Amino acid sequence: MNRFVFSVLFSGSLLFGSQAFGVTLGQSDDFNDGTLQNWITGEINPNPPSNVADVGQGGVGDHVMHVLSNAEGGGPGAQPVVFNSTQWIGDYLVNGITAITLDINNLSAIPINPGIEIWGPGGSINTANGTTVPAGSGWTSITINIEPGNLVGGGVLATLADVEQIRFREIQGGAFVTPNAATSAYYDNVTAVPEPASLTLLGWSTCALLRRRG
Repeated sequence: MNRFVFSVLFSGSLLFGSQAFGVTLGQSDDFNDGTLQNWITGEINPNPPSNVADVGQGGVGDHVMHVLSNAEGGGPGAQPVVFNSTQWIGDYLVNGITAITLDINNLSAIPINPGIEIWGPGGSINTANGTTVPAGSGWTSITINIEPGNLVGGGVLATLADVEQIRFREIQGGAFVTPNAATSAYYDNVTAVPEPASLTLLGWSTCALLRRRG
């Protein structure tokens, strides 16, 4: 292989190599393997998430994650919280991930406002607000923006560069809140939305350099 071409490809592998260790562009949790795919909650939560079969938009064979809360003050299970410290860790900045999308069905009698909290070296950061999903919504798709400008808390860039855990939780006005009634919702197709600009830039740079060598 031409040494110049190899060096360009190697540089690209360094840029996107972190995808092999945790979060990757376009990854999606669909729960169809019958598990929660490493989404968990606190050990004393009386309402742990569960995998429910045949209730997704695809019908039979389409599994989902069921997330509950009991709205009992500030006690265990009062807030609908699930977190992942496995395949959703890593460098969101290098990977160009600017949002997380999911399909959600709010079965509750009240609206819910799912947002995202992110843990990392810069401390805990979170979306300024959750995305409101009306009561009895039926299946709907939402996008939760995790660009730096949409996050509040500690060192945003430091945490996004080395995410250790992400959490879905109820967020309003930049704060974590307890719903005023019990909640129940199905989550499905949790997806890391890719930012194509970085890939496009690398592609154009590679082409330009190869033309210059030609």
